[in-house]
Amino acid sequence: MNEDAPYVAIIAAEACPPGLIDEVLWGLEEDGVPARLLPSRGGSTGELAGLAAAASPLELGIALGAAGECAIGHAAVQRRCLLESEGPLTPAQARRAGCIAARLAKRLTLPLEDGTWKTP
Repeated sequence: MNEDAPYVAIIAAEACPPGLIDEVLWGLEEDGVPARLLPSRGGSTGELAGLAAAASPLELGIALGAAGECAIGHAAVQRRCLLESEGPLTPAQARRAGCIAARLAKRLTLPLEDGTWKTP
């Protein structure tokens, strides 16, 4: 793997529901945006999304919590968390989270119409 290549950083809780990480990765892959899974740590999903964003060359991060909740962060935003899920994600919503992050990376419009997301 090219260490200088851009990627979206992902931090997931150790108890993250099975399959959600894969769904997020597939959502990113659908739009051709690479990702890297970082070691799990403690904190809220909003905080972890900010940490992931700070570690990403694309300045974008995704955090998945133990209950399946999700946050998407950007390093250029002061609070670093752009979006948080209203609750635990379904597999389809987790894939959509990957697509949303990919669209942010490409500076395209975001598909937020399903009511899954809120701004913190």
